[in-house]
Amino acid sequence: MNKKVLLCNGIGNRINQILNYVDELDKVTFIWSDDKNLDNIECGATWEDLFSFPKLNVVYGTYDKKKFHNPSSFKFRSNNQFQHEHDKVKLKAAQQFIKSLVPSKQVSKLMSHIPEGTCGYAVRLFHPISPIKNPIKIPSGSFLTTDSEEQRLFSPKTIQTQGVGGTGDKCINTLGKQGVIRAIADWFCLFKCEKIIEIGPSFTSLNHRSSKKGPPHSTFVDAHRILGCNVINLS
Repeated sequence: MNKKVLLCNGIGNRINQILNYVDELDKVTFIWSDDKNLDNIECGATWEDLFSFPKLNVVYGTYDKKKFHNPSSFKFRSNNQFQHEHDKVKLKAAQQFIKSLVPSKQVSKLMSHIPEGTCGYAVRLFHPISPIKNPIKIPSGSFLTTDSEEQRLFSPKTIQTQGVGGTGDKCINTLGKQGVIRAIADWFCLFKCEKIIEIGPSFTSLNHRSSKKGPPHSTFVDAHRILGCNVINLS
């Protein structure tokens, strides 16, 4: 029986949702929620806008988030966290999938050159449970990805992808397709960094669910953790 998996929320969440099913992709139809009036205003791009490979069975449409979360009308599978970090077989399949991802031409054009030994900083100021609300000092020469334009401007001597606005700023530069393309360019650049410093929400585990205030952690660098990158959370 073909499974239907709803891909919603931010791009890190969507990648996690896919990774939970990488060992059975031929049996899954991914439903990419594209209603900008609901939960995914920061995901105004398609899978094909972001990745040239692999090809997935993805369909696009509008889905009522409230109805989706009502158990009596549950139609799709979905989980924002990667659930199989302790399953060696599924973990290996997820790692192989991450390695197979190829950026689209649009994403590749925005990717910065990352010199050997560069430290990457992933700074979240707008995440619902981030204790960091104001820009912080980032060492010169580091690669910076952030959801805040204020943080970008505060760190002019860092390596940044081209564009205006942070991925969480509510402006036209980040809400549509180009904003998500730039976020994925950042995402790929982090894989080229010697280590990744994550600043924002604290991190307990990939499948941590105990937070009552919002998402339990930022999922943006979950794939980097799954692949075994050196990710350090300083929150």
